[in-house]
Amino acid sequence: MFTYELVEKADPNFADSGYSESILFEVDTAVNEFSYSDEDLQQLNMYYRQFWK
Repeated sequence: MFTYELVEKADPNFADSGYSESILFEVDTAVNEFSYSDEDLQQLNMYYRQFWK
């Protein structure tokens, strides 16, 4: 499994100012390195999550 997370720090003066998003997908264990973008990501069995804290 591969997970990438982007987390923006929350401003304590504002409600729900923190933001994050993540993608999670499976990579073949025989693969040593990979590069996916745009249409490549659409072909994967992946999960995308976006939320405010």
